[in-house]
Formats: sequence, structure tokens, C-alpha cells
Amino acid sequence: MKKLIFLLIPAIILSCIVLLTGSTSNLYLLNWGEYIDPSLITEFEAEYNTTVIMEEVGSSEDMYQKIKSDITPYDIAIPGDYMVERMYEEDMLYKIDLTSLTNYSSDMFNDDLTNLRKNGFFTDNEEYCIPYFWGAYGLLYTTRKSYVEEVVKTNNWDAILNRDVYGTNKNDVKLAMYSVPRFGTTAYLLDNNKDVNTNKVSDFAGLVTTMKATNYDLWGDDTIKKQIAAGNIDVGLTQLGDFFDQYYLSTSSNEEVQFSYYIPEKTSAFFDAMVIPKTSKNQDLAYDFIDFMLDTDNSFQNTTYVGYSPTLKSVVNKLKEDTEYTDLISNYPFYIDPLQGKDATLFRYIDEMDDGTNYQDFLQGLINQVKA
Repeated sequence: MKKLIFLLIPAIILSCIVLLTGSTSNLYLLNWGEYIDPSLITEFEAEYNTTVIMEEVGSSEDMYQKIKSDITPYDIAIPGDYMVERMYEEDMLYKIDLTSLTNYSSDMFNDDLTNLRKNGFFTDNEEYCIPYFWGAYGLLYTTRKSYVEEVVKTNNWDAILNRDVYGTNKNDVKLAMYSVPRFGTTAYLLDNNKDVNTNKVSDFAGLVTTMKATNYDLWGDDTIKKQIAAGNIDVGLTQLGDFFDQYYLSTSSNEEVQFSYYIPEKTSAFFDAMVIPKTSKNQDLAYDFIDFMLDTDNSFQNTTYVGYSPTLKSVVNKLKEDTEYTDLISNYPFYIDPLQGKDATLFRYIDEMDDGTNYQDFLQGLINQVKA
């Protein structure tokens, strides 16, 4: 349940604690909001006689800036894939000695994810990051309006890029787009058979015109799934985990689930990973934490709390064996198998466009033009 929230403990307070006490008995964890079961934190603290001090951020970019500032001695961070690559390139991460992890094995992760990491990610990534959760990008849509599902499944990314595919309902359907530039531009690239990791300015030539004509009813992130569940938005681009996040929220509140999810035939996959930043002052405890989270029972508990797709094969098997999740897996098989044979690409870190423009600034400029 990644959520954009304010920090639980300001970095300046954390740094003061370190300066005053000189203590390295704490584990400093940099994570997303509601992205770990709190009871697991308590169990880890008891087992290793430590205190976990967790700071929460809303984006991989925020994680990068906090680690780069070198104010707080983060022992573990959980950034997104492309930011892991940036941190690796800038020598911000310790290499992980996999032989020191008793719960680790090279074949323990989902086969699709493993193939993406081997064939579509930076060399040696397996020794610098340990997958935490993963998934794909797709379309979260309402089931309140009978025409929406057919249009979404028939038109793939056009369902979020071209109102005309809704025919006579084009002015009735409410559409939402991810406000993060990297993700907000992805549907256009995929729909036009472009590489999601392109740095060619020419590949974005028609984006502003196309997306501006769509006239989105909402730009957001965590708000999209909530608005679709509430019936205020009909279709939105989100991560797969957003669907299951909202699904668990709705079912736990005994609310009718009036939304579903579709992953187009060509998509972008993602994974978040545990890394050990070079800010760490307690690498031994960082290894203990990674090993603790790789334990099948602990990972299963975390998966059922957070709602994102598990990376461990052993957790998938445990979900299949648990009758509580039989209907969920039957109705939404992409929970344990996000790609299901579909063509997917991981996001890579890109520094600049082919004309020398900063990549992030370029994408933000496009989104600003669309919104104007």
C-alpha cells in the first residue's frame, strides 16, 4: 500500500539522535508508506534486540535525495527498480554478499521477474538488490458502467488515451492519469510501440497533442484507486498493487467491489527492492533484516498485509494452499502471476534525452504542457 505521506520522523531529528548517542544498535529503514506489516517490525525488534527507526517517503526520487544527503545512516532502503540502477551507477550501494543470507537462493524468485532482471536490467543487479514486491502497470476500471470493461479490454492503452473509443459515451466516461511524469507518459509510449526507456525526443512527438485531447478528469497517484472505488472515476492508469490495495480496503470494510483491473498485452513491469546504502553504519543488522524478510512465513505475512504481488515462489505456493485466498486467485490470477505471458519491460534509469536535456525535466515539461 504505497501512499504519499509526510515523514514519520524528520531526518534532522534522526541525525540528532545519532550524533548524541553514537548508537548503531538501531536499524534505520527508508520505506514507502504502509509498505510493511508493523507486526513484522515488532517481531524483528524482539528477535534481534534492536529498534527499527523507519522513515517514509512518497517516491524513489525522495529516497535518492535522502540517501544522497548523507544525513541519516540508513541501513536499508526499498527504492524502485530504475532508482536502484541510479544508486548503483553513483556508487551509493554496498554489494550484498548473498552467501551471508541463509534464506536466499538464486531460484527463489518469480521466473518472469528473474528473466527481466537477467535480460532487461543492469549487470550484477542480483548482488546489489533483493526483490521486495513487484507487478505491472495497467488499467484500473469501474464495473458500475456496463460499457467500460469491453472498451478497456478491446482497446488496451487507447482506453486511457483516446476518448473516441468509448463512442457515444466518450463525454460520459471519467478518465484519470498518473501524475508522476515517468509513469504518466508510459501508456503513450506503449500504445505507439516505443521503448518505455527511450531517450529520443522524437518518440514523444505526438504525446502532448494526444493526451491534451483526452482531457483527463483527474491527475493523481494514490487518489486514483480511491476515486474509482467510490464511483467518481471510471478508468485510470495505476500499478497492479493499487488494485489489490483498494480490493483489500473494500473487502475489509464489507464494501462491494465494483472495480477490476486489466493489464494490456504490452506493458511495463516494476519491482521494488531492498538495498544497503553506503550510509549504513550497521550492515550486520541490515543483513539480518533482509534475511528476516526472505523467510517464507514472514514474507507471506507481509504480502497479505501490503497487497502487492509476492516475489517469492514459496509465498505463491503458500497462497495457493490457503483456502482463504482461493477465490482471490481464481478471480484475479495476475495477483500471483502479474505478467501471464504478456510482453513487459522494466524501467531503466535514464539521465538525459538525446538532445542533452535532463530526462526528468523533459518529461515534467511534457506533462505540464498537457495539463496547461
